[in-house]
Amino acid sequence: KSLAYLCARLLNREKLVTKWNLDSKEIIFNNLSQYSRNTDSHYSKYVIYCAIAFLLPYIELGKDNIELRSFLIECISKEDYFDKNTKIAANILFDITITLSRWFREVFNENKKSNFLYLDPTSLNLIIDKLLNFHVRNGNTMIASNQSVILLLKLISFCTKATNEDYAQILNDNFSSHYSKSKTYDSFFILIWNWFLESHNLEKCNDLLENIIGESGKIWGYSLEEKNEIFRILATISEPQFLNKIQEAGMRFQWHRIGFSGHKEYTLFSAHSWLENLLKNDPALWKEDGLRLFNLSEEIEEIADNRAAWDIAELLLSNSLRTTPNDFLFVYELIKKSRNEYDTLIVSAISNYLNKEKSTNLEKLKLIWLFCCGYTSYRLHEGRKV
Repeated sequence: KSLAYLCARLLNREKLVTKWNLDSKEIIFNNLSQYSRNTDSHYSKYVIYCAIAFLLPYIELGKDNIELRSFLIECISKEDYFDKNTKIAANILFDITITLSRWFREVFNENKKSNFLYLDPTSLNLIIDKLLNFHVRNGNTMIASNQSVILLLKLISFCTKATNEDYAQILNDNFSSHYSKSKTYDSFFILIWNWFLESHNLEKCNDLLENIIGESGKIWGYSLEEKNEIFRILATISEPQFLNKIQEAGMRFQWHRIGFSGHKEYTLFSAHSWLENLLKNDPALWKEDGLRLFNLSEEIEEIADNRAAWDIAELLLSNSLRTTPNDFLFVYELIKKSRNEYDTLIVSAISNYLNKEKSTNLEKLKLIWLFCCGYTSYRLHEGRKV
């Protein structure tokens, strides 16, 4: 809505740039200020700035790039502080936008396919390189450039489809080399992936996915927040031939959610559920995977309020009953060392076991009963109630 509003205001003032007076600049500045107070303004307002830069050549054909971008920077400098590096970066971004605007006019207003006045193949190659590496080369500025750069790359992609094959090939080569060099995920991934998909280059699409979410993919070294963001974006991919790979990575991702932050920590409930399902098929897995999770749970309990600690201990006790009495005794001794409420845990684990087991042989029930009698006798001897 903001973009449509600003563009309409500008297009209704055909002589806006020609005037070059304070009132005209104030109109642009006031509109930008209204937008910049929105929630995500820091990350998206340069999209609006670029949209205005794109419109300026349409409003005033006689002005060159330097005049137009200087006018825009003078307007928005009242809203944004421009140090030397930020001003240089903004000039680069707006200069590219204005050039693309003139090229857009040639492609769609004049129906040209090649021999463009404002953008030859060499210049296009240079612009794409600047955009793909804009953040790397201008990372020390106060410009949140991702969305505006994506907008301009989409514009280039849109225009190249209406030109001859040379321009499309330049974009294709730059997109290919971008991930060949960096071999990592960035904000351009889904844009570039869609380009290859629309170009029917399925092999390249598969390579990109494998490099990001394969068994040795880059994603597994990223933070949990970054993983969540990547999978949110990958969820937009619906092509059947790629769904299995994405779903397989999604299953693997569940294990990467395990972590803890501190106060009232609930994270290990996810791991508890996984272990519970595994133990349904093989109760003996508690001896490896179960103990590993228990040890991790106890470590977290020492430094955080681990809300899953009780459930994990009870799960081990219940499943040790399903293997042998000695196993149960082993887990009992293990838990007794670390938990004060181990007596209640034992009662809970046995009850849980009996409730879940559809049939338990008599000998096993006797062993459980004897153990409970011995345990009760010990507790009475200590003078405590059971």
